Amino acid sequence: MDLSKDSNFMPGGLYAGEQGVICWYADAKKTPKGFMPTEFYLHSKLYPLITKNRPDLKNYYPDFFKCFYLETDGFVVKQDGTTQKLGGFVGMSNLMVVPKGKHDLVSVHELLHSFDVHIHSVMNR
Repeated sequence: MDLSKDSNFMPGGLYAGEQGVICWYADAKKTPKGFMPTEFYLHSKLYPLITKNRPDLKNYYPDFFKCFYLETDGFVVKQDGTTQKLGGFVGMSNLMVVPKGKHDLVSVHELLHSFDVHIHSVMNR
């Protein structure tokens, strides 16, 4: 799925920060109108593409694990308004986002988190 021409990811768009993709806001009060956490936005774009030609997958698809690889870094906007770079993150239980240029183990790391395995030592070896 290519969202490179999606206005929400272009300069001035809801998800376009100065340093990369804004994944979520830590303070709901500072969240711009119309913004939803990135994983929900990506899911809302992917689901119709899959079911468009295969309506029979409507109830089957949600159980699949989905991984999105960004062409830029991902960030969270913290409560004080500053940003924090993300190495990757798991959103809904079956969806993860991995920013550009991350080590291959980041995907495995985030996949393990999706199964409630909270291990970090693998990243330091």
